[in-house]
Amino acid sequence: MRIPSGTLDQVVFFVAVDSTDLKTRETGLTTFTVYRARDIGAATLMTTPTVAELSAANMPGVYSLLLDEDMTIAAGNDSEEMVFHITQAAMAPVSRTIELYRPKITLGETVTALNGAADADIERLQGSLIATPTVVGVLEVDVTHWLGTAAATPAVAGVPEVDLTHIAGALVNTTLAQLGVNVVNAAAVAWGSGAITAGVIAADAIGASELAADAVAEIADAVWDEDATGHQTLGTFGQAIGDPIADTNTIFKAVVTDAAGATVGVDVVAVQADTDNIQTRLPAALVSGRMDSDVGAMQAGTVTATVIATGAIDADAIAADAIGASELAADAVAEIADAVWDEDATGHQTGGTFGQAIGDPVLDTNTIFKATVTDATGATVGVDAAAILADTGTDGVVLAAGAITTTTFGAGAIDAAAIAANAIGASEIAADAIGASELAADAVDEILDDTIGDGTITVRQALRILVAGMSAKLSGAATTTITIRNVADTADVIVATVDADGNRSATTVTP
Repeated sequence: MRIPSGTLDQVVFFVAVDSTDLKTRETGLTTFTVYRARDIGAATLMTTPTVAELSAANMPGVYSLLLDEDMTIAAGNDSEEMVFHITQAAMAPVSRTIELYRPKITLGETVTALNGAADADIERLQGSLIATPTVVGVLEVDVTHWLGTAAATPAVAGVPEVDLTHIAGALVNTTLAQLGVNVVNAAAVAWGSGAITAGVIAADAIGASELAADAVAEIADAVWDEDATGHQTLGTFGQAIGDPIADTNTIFKAVVTDAAGATVGVDVVAVQADTDNIQTRLPAALVSGRMDSDVGAMQAGTVTATVIATGAIDADAIAADAIGASELAADAVAEIADAVWDEDATGHQTGGTFGQAIGDPVLDTNTIFKATVTDATGATVGVDAAAILADTGTDGVVLAAGAITTTTFGAGAIDAAAIAANAIGASEIAADAIGASELAADAVDEILDDTIGDGTITVRQALRILVAGMSAKLSGAATTTITIRNVADTADVIVATVDADGNRSATTVTP
């Protein structure tokens, strides 16, 4: 009997006869002992031989032995013989032999000749079933390894991902995530030698959308952290806030000029050398708690803002001086300027910087918010404006801190007549010039308690009515009486009589 190598579901049949007369067939036998041997191997006891009686009535004494142990032939052999020796106490011993062979084609299939070649379906590769192809007749193979190394799971399904380690025989820089268009050179210049220059980049090629947010922030940081004392040429910011010893034209020493542009260069303390009593020039009283005065026109400025989308320009990929004025689009320049002027200067207060000049006076007293006037050696004089106003009536005496208060001026000293018509408009008052800290509590109350309309309702009451009407609870919408509560839901604010169309005929308001 021939059985394919590796098959474990085949059986051999044998007849059990009486061990004494050697002819009487034995039925109902159990507990068999079976030894096996293959090729030139030694006799080996089967661990769990499966022997079954076919039919005691119809085929008495006929049994089957399942061949399920050691059924694979050795490598390099196409055929091996195998013997089974079966014993049982009541029967005569039985020996059966089989041939194990290596199949050359799939069992049970027929090779078809077509166009002079064998036509057959490939169903397995190295013993594993091949997946049913999406396109009929096209094999589908999953690439799991490259040169013995497991392939990475692709980010896009169905698209292989391969790491390139060498180009033109040279190792790829492992710190970069992208390859350039020309992997050998750019503009006929080898990489790593300043290949990307200003001439390679088209005018306006790098705009706001090409600069990443961190690039803009880094440029702004570099501007604010720059030591202005190294940039003190005429007319620059460095000259304005730089080293007063190197150049006296600085806000740390003197910035006031005469009509010809020459520096006047006076210290604040020198201004006190006045021959007239300062009290004679102050108004006799405040107007509604404020000092009225004429203010010259202030030129309003506008800065157009553009949003920089997330970009992908790496500083290491651009050669020195590659990005000049012609390479920056107008919106990129505008956005960098916005970032510079919007930067919190308190984070940039090293010596000689803009941040020191306009930053936090608590962290650094060398700021125009605390003390900016210096003497000839550059030392800070450090006087408060409030101290200058503490004048006791004698020329040149510095005013004590807090000398000017609402009680300093006589009632009505500064009135509407003292201010020219339309002198103070929206462009003359900065957006944050008058905040909560600049208004006294009674000034806010006076505004809120001022009446509007026919003079029977205040601004505060009007706000309560508006907030209730827009956001508070409302009831009776399907009736002729609509009631609106206050925001706290503690009282009625508006009670209106309406018709079926919602037209109001009477309203009671309780602010």
